[in-house]
Formats: sequence, C-alpha cells, structure tokens
Amino acid sequence: MKVVEVENLKLTYDGVRRVLDDVSFEISKGEFVVILGRLGSGKTSLLRVLSGLIPHIYHGKVEGEISVCGKNIVKVGTEGLVGCVGLVIDDPSKQIFNLTVEDDVAFGPLNMGLSEEEVLERTRTAIETLGLMGLEKRNPKELSGGQQQRVALAGVFALRPKLLLLDEPISMLDPIGKTEVLRSLRKLNRDYGVSCIISESGNDLEEIVEIASRIIVLDKGKIIADGDPEDILSKNIIEKLDFEKPFRIKLLSKIRKMSMSLENIVKNASASNDLGRSEITMHSKKEILNVENVEYVYPNGVLALKDVSLNVYEGEMLGIIGQNGSGKTTLALVMAGVLVPQRGKVRVFGRSIIEYSLKERIRLVNYVFQNPDNQLFSETVEEEVAFALKMLKYPPNIISQKVTEALRIFGLEKYRKTPISELTKDIKALTSLASVYVLEPKILIVDEPTNGLDYPSSIRIMRILKELTLKGKSVIVISHNMKLIHRFCDRLVVIHNGQVFQQGIPGEVFKNVSVLKKISIKPPPIFEVAHELSEKLRMDSEKVMAVLKTIIREAEE
Repeated sequence: MKVVEVENLKLTYDGVRRVLDDVSFEISKGEFVVILGRLGSGKTSLLRVLSGLIPHIYHGKVEGEISVCGKNIVKVGTEGLVGCVGLVIDDPSKQIFNLTVEDDVAFGPLNMGLSEEEVLERTRTAIETLGLMGLEKRNPKELSGGQQQRVALAGVFALRPKLLLLDEPISMLDPIGKTEVLRSLRKLNRDYGVSCIISESGNDLEEIVEIASRIIVLDKGKIIADGDPEDILSKNIIEKLDFEKPFRIKLLSKIRKMSMSLENIVKNASASNDLGRSEITMHSKKEILNVENVEYVYPNGVLALKDVSLNVYEGEMLGIIGQNGSGKTTLALVMAGVLVPQRGKVRVFGRSIIEYSLKERIRLVNYVFQNPDNQLFSETVEEEVAFALKMLKYPPNIISQKVTEALRIFGLEKYRKTPISELTKDIKALTSLASVYVLEPKILIVDEPTNGLDYPSSIRIMRILKELTLKGKSVIVISHNMKLIHRFCDRLVVIHNGQVFQQGIPGEVFKNVSVLKKISIKPPPIFEVAHELSEKLRMDSEKVMAVLKTIIREAEE
C-alpha cells in the first residue's frame, strides 16, 4: 500500500524561487525514510507540502501530483489529512501552547472526538514513551529546549497518524534522549505500521541511519540519490554534501578491505603513541571566572543548581554537557549575571559579577541564546550587529568599524543589508554570535550553537569560536553534539541533576562510557567502540583507542 505518491513535484516561492524541482518518489506503509540534505536543500518545504501546510497555510505554487493516504493534498487541505498525517516542526516552542505538558499531549486526541478512556490511554502512553514522567503538570514553556522537543513529539505521537513527518526531531535532545526517541519512533513504526519520514542535516546521521530503512538525498531541490542506507553511505554521496560519514560505517569499510576481524586487528596492532590530545595543564593559565557553591531555585520551586563550583580560564574553550533539564542553561545564565543565585557566588576577575554595572558586565561575560529567533529583532543583519553599540552610545565611526570587523569574522559581509526574516538557520546563528561578539566580551557563552544546522555549518561555527580562543577570549559551549565537543573543546564540565558530576579534558571524561550512559550522555562512537573492545579483549581502552584512530586515519587518507 502506498502512503505517499509524489510525481514531478515542483514548488516555487514568490513566483520565481524554485525550491523543489521535479521531485518524484513513493513511500509504502511501514517504511522509515530519512530525507537527507544540507540547509536550504528543500527538506522542510517537502515536509510542509506532504502535510498540506503548503499551499494551504504557507504560500507557494505547487505543481505535480501529490497523494498522501490516497488523498490529493492540494484539493483536501490540512483538515482533510487529520488522522492521516502528523507533523513535528523543527522549533518545538511554536508547536506547544497549553499550560501543562499533560494538556498539550492530550490536545490532539481530544479534538479527534475519542472517548475519555482512549484519550487518557494515548496521553499516558505518549508521556511514558517520550520520557516525560514527572513533568505532566509543568508548564511546557518552563522546560528546557530538549524537553519541549519531547513534548511536541509526544503530542503528535498521541495522534497515532498513518504518516509521521518529523523535521529534525532529535536536534535538541541529549545523546541518550536521541536514542530513546528514535527507538520509540521505530516501535511506533513497527507496532502500528506508521510510516515515518525524518529530515536530517547531517549532525545526527550516526543515530538515524541505524533505524532507517531508506535514505532519500535532496540537494538544491532535487533528489540525487534514493536507496538502502548502507548503499547510500558506502558511496561518495555523503562526501559531496560535505557531511561526515558515520564512524561505524568508516570503520566497517576499512575492516572489510583489511580482510581481518576488528578484534584481531586490535590484538595484532602495535600500540600507537598517538593517544589523542595531550593533557592540558590549566594551572599555567589565568583563572578569569569562578563559580563557588552556587545554588539556584526558580520561583516555581524547581531547584536547578545545587552546590555548583567550577573555574573558567583565559583562552580556553570549555564544553558544558548534560542531559536535557540538567541545569546547563541555568548555569550559563547565572555565570552571565542574568540570574542571581540564592546561595554562592560568581566572580569575574576576582570580583562578584553582581558588583559590576550592566554596561561593565556585558563586556566581561555575555550569552548567546539557544534559539536565534529569541535574540534577533532588528530589520537587517547590519542593524542587529550594531544595535548594542548604539545603545551604549558609541561614536558612529567606531560603530561602523566594529560592525564591519564582526561581519568579516563571522563571514556575514554579503548579508549586511539582508532582512533577518530572510536568513537561513546558519546565517541567523552567525548573526546572533556577531551581535554579541561586537561588544568584545572576555567570556562568550554560547548555548547549543549548532542546533538544527547541517554538518558543514556546525563545523564552520565551531571553528570560528575556536579561533576566538586563540585571540585570548574564553568560550563556553553548551551542546549535545558530543563529536563536536570532543573535537573542539579543551575541557569539559558534566552537569547532572543541577550538580557538577565530572570535570576534565574530553578524552578523560568520555572514556567513562558506562558511567556517562547512566546519566544520559552517550560519548562519541569511537569511545563506545573502544570501550566495547577493551571489555571484550580485556585490553587497556587507551591502547584500543590508539588503534581505532590509526584505522580511521588510514581510511580517510
């Protein structure tokens, strides 16, 4: 049975901008399909067409034949697809609106006219499946971004549609949360025969391909590949998109060429001296921010931080990791002086942060929001980057110089006059960074800077942030992307239940695989494989890591 039939789909915005061009494919009942592509490739637009949002809610000229659940989406509209299609958009805050988690999840089933018993059962099952137990009476707007994403997923999950459309559905979740949600989607797919279509920009490719039955690659509005995940990933299509091939795929490919089992390769390989990054001694660096015994309780009584102590050093990139709702963003806001703790102190250059005036504080520590849409409000990129300087009454010539420099550093020169509303996600993210960087804070705190971005854009942003540390700036990055954290950060702080669980260099932190998984942190794949092999072969994990790094390095050459 065909759930989706698309033939020669063309989508044009504003009468001139073609975003989908001659797209044709079919999806059968029970398929789990990944739409893979870079930002701007047309993934979101395709999902909006399949859900009926385009052309009935969003404007766009649709040509071709599009049938979903046997219905022509152009003729029936969104109301004609109720019970057939469920859509989870990429920004959960725009999809949740009730006052409690429980009410938000129950909203869809209630409006389907189901019995009270059925509504309760679906609501309870969705809440349990998405790991929202204990949050039923909380206001969704008070939850973390990752928790809000779970609420949005639960609300659509409770509808039990025949076709589930998900736009970057796990981008804001912690590593274990990603695995759990994907497992839940797979269960819905298998147990209820729900067809799933997920859009993916490359950062979560490692996790998603494990459950996908098929990958459709979209590039510049055209399908350039369609097939089995292993077949797609074994070709050079991923490299053409500038995506990173999943670690286990690269490893398997190299092992096949060596005609030997991985266990035997590790056993026979001579131990390499390359054990990753060397230990970084922070004692030689200048401490510029100190958090001492901080406790913070929100007005609703939620204890978000408990006896937190940590230091930030000059010129370092510090990663803060932890499960959704662990207190990472709260900690960031306390360090920036936005929130004042009920107990403990935050000192910057030896002085309490609350003793500084606001004008002084924003030049010392500043914060970049997780969602750029919550931060950007000016008409154009240039106006946004200049706004804070104007408020501080800088002379026009100085403003012009500083704005031009910030636009250059973040690669935004050609977007100077572009309206904010027309920017893609990656350019919005860069604009929000530039608008804070222009104040030249000594410490820049960036909350989930790569959320919803494709892999190339994520690497670009992390490289820019790393370059800032070479200029003496300290950068604090909050992220669920463990591969990027491992690659770019000098040191990590692990937060769990509002407390500092562990601190150290990435290699030392991530090698504690089993411990981290218990607190919903899934280390980069190379650490997982090294842990599995070291347990199986009873070898030192660092020696196994050295061999794995050598294998991957040779595979990439």
